[in-house]
Amino acid sequence: MNTRRDGDADEGRKTIRTMILLALWTGSVVLLSLWPIGPLATSWNEFTRELASGIGPSVGWPIWETVAERLLAFLPIGFLLYGWLVRLGVGAPAARAFAVAVAIAAAVEIAQAAVLPRHPRLSDLALAVVAAALGVILGRFLRRNPEGSRILFVGLFAAGSLLATAIPALSQFGLRIGGWDCRYPLILGNELTGNRPWRGAIEGFAIYPRALPDTEIRAMAAGSNGWNAAPRMAAGAVLVSHSADAPLRFGSGAAGVPIVTLPPAMSRTVCEAIAESRAFTVELVLQSADPDQHGPARIVSMSRDTMLRNFTVGQEGAEVVLRVRTPRSGPNGIVLERRTSNRALRPGLHHIVARYDDAGGAIFVDGATATRPVRYRDALFVPPFEYRVPVGWIVALVGLGAGACAALAFPRLGRKVLLATAATGALSAAIAGTAAAWPGGGNAFLLVAAAVSPSLGGAVALALRPRRSAPAEQN
Repeated sequence: MNTRRDGDADEGRKTIRTMILLALWTGSVVLLSLWPIGPLATSWNEFTRELASGIGPSVGWPIWETVAERLLAFLPIGFLLYGWLVRLGVGAPAARAFAVAVAIAAAVEIAQAAVLPRHPRLSDLALAVVAAALGVILGRFLRRNPEGSRILFVGLFAAGSLLATAIPALSQFGLRIGGWDCRYPLILGNELTGNRPWRGAIEGFAIYPRALPDTEIRAMAAGSNGWNAAPRMAAGAVLVSHSADAPLRFGSGAAGVPIVTLPPAMSRTVCEAIAESRAFTVELVLQSADPDQHGPARIVSMSRDTMLRNFTVGQEGAEVVLRVRTPRSGPNGIVLERRTSNRALRPGLHHIVARYDDAGGAIFVDGATATRPVRYRDALFVPPFEYRVPVGWIVALVGLGAGACAALAFPRLGRKVLLATAATGALSAAIAGTAAAWPGGGNAFLLVAAAVSPSLGGAVALALRPRRSAPAEQN
């Protein structure tokens, strides 16, 4: 009787643990999918317009990252839902777990339409549904094959150790400008869709089909009080506003205009020049009317809508944002976007320069560098707060976890586990070493962390595991 009672108590504890894990994981997925939460849609029309924009074949970029994100988010939800319902003794647990997971995925995509910095996508929902189905199938398989669960657990941590090294390494490739569509118009003050308005005044602007050096940018900033087109044209600007032009004022009121769209021939000339040189610089002298604009609000953009662009210079909060379409950043240019810090667009007139070349993007405010080019150590950040963290520490922590899980799952294998974790570390180090050869990438700590952490985690776990005492001899 006591054995049965103990078994029921143990099963109850497992049910509660599964429920807690499910709630924590689902809550994290919802939070990360909606962050940053604000600004919100202010009308039903705005909400439905954002929702309708996600109905189509577009997929978040890079595609492999989008697929990985959906698998990581919704496969565990399907898996945990199935396990929880099985422990509760609910009928048809697989079908019900799948239905609930689909409902969660749909609710997340619909909610993203109300949070303007986010973008709902039908493709994301489809990937989430597939991931949830795989989670349910995996749950059914492992319930019938308990030994397989340990192998899977260790395999996932080993894969995580490799991915922790590979993701920032892959971030270094595909930064060169490519895939531009020269049919996109060049726009000032908004998107063609009309839902990313910028409020402020542009005193002058110029676009160069090359990356201006720092010294030239500082010289232009020093003489920006009186906008003069002549030196900009002499510097090779393919497009420049003239000093005789009145300032362009954007926003509500009689003095403001909602959007300025340049002639198609002019836009194509700018696009073709940049596509050929694979570098550009946008120079602006402007004054923002509001230090709290979001979207980002479009200052200058060569784009078709909110999802497809060649480049955009915008304002998010009081910061300047640069998005550029490359093979790495995708059609929206949102991956690894560059932005300023410390509230760059304070009240008053500012000289803004956004520059892009093979080294990545950089933004200058009043002649001073306000953001750094894309580098290896900046390529990985922890959402939702976007605090940059040293990549080496992430690699070290995940590697330690992978080695420890392998040792705890298969304690009897001993040295074989250490050999396997050493092989994982060697592969991680090879990936990190490849990235270190890329300009601005890698460092010694990253290489050491990738190579040593899996074996170190396995060795510590084996050393600290509890020893079984030998049974006492009976006389």
